This record gives sequence, C-alpha cells and structure tokens, in this order.
Amino acid sequence: MMSALGTEEHKTTGLELGADDYMVKPFGLAELISRIRAVLRRSLAHAHEQAGRQGDDLHLEGDQYVALFRGQKVTLTGMEWKILRRLAGSAGRVVMREELVREIWGRDGLIHDHELERHVRALRRKLGDDPATPTIIGPAATGYVLTERRP
Repeated sequence: MMSALGTEEHKTTGLELGADDYMVKPFGLAELISRIRAVLRRSLAHAHEQAGRQGDDLHLEGDQYVALFRGQKVTLTGMEWKILRRLAGSAGRVVMREELVREIWGRDGLIHDHELERHVRALRRKLGDDPATPTIIGPAATGYVLTERRP
C-alpha cells in the first residue's frame, strides 16, 4: 500500500486490512524495489510450502496432519502441522518467531512465546530431535530453522 498518510494509525489500519506492506510517499525507487523483492521472496516461500515436497527426509501428506519423516509416519496436531508446514516452506532459512505467530495464529494471535516453544518442543520430540542439541528444528536467536540433514 502506498499513501501520503503516514501516521501509525494509518499504517496499522492498512496492514490490518490486508496490505503486505505500507509505504509513505515520498519514497525512493530503490526502497520500492527492495520491498517488492521481499514480498516476492515471501510469495515464493509460500509456493514451495504448497508444493507438498519438502526434501528427501520430509513429506507432508495433504492436510491430514501426517508427516512422513525419514520413512516414518508421524501424526501431528493441527498446530504442529501448521508450524512444520511453515518451517518446511523455508527449509534452511530462519523463520522469525513473530512471523510464525502472525501466520499461524493470525495478526491478533495473542500467544506467549512459551506456547510457541511448547509446540516446537512437541514437534522435535515427534521427529526424534534431541531437545538438548536439536538438529532437525534448530533454534535461532529470533526464530527457528528446519534443517535438511540426513540420518
């Protein structure tokens, strides 16, 4: 969204109404191009997420809350499924905690950090990841990363 209205209220209203970004005029061409590239990166990650194939070690079975991980069937809860699907769509890249919360619980998703961590811990356990030194769903300073390590 591009607008001459630059108050915080205008920006939050625009974003709440569904804008992916909000730019206040005037702005530079380089900034516009960078923001377009960022939206395209997110779109590409979403397209990969929808493709269903997440690498040789992990396959997500439709919307049945089932994953095939290293040849083993893993039954997931709805939240675990959504988190794993999102991480798989960006395998190898850090997904910020805030981004996970916004995409899974919605813009108004008022959850505590420990609730997200609880779901990630459960996912790690189900995938056989060592909680002391996780290598499948690795921690990052500000988010999580799904690695593509082989057994």
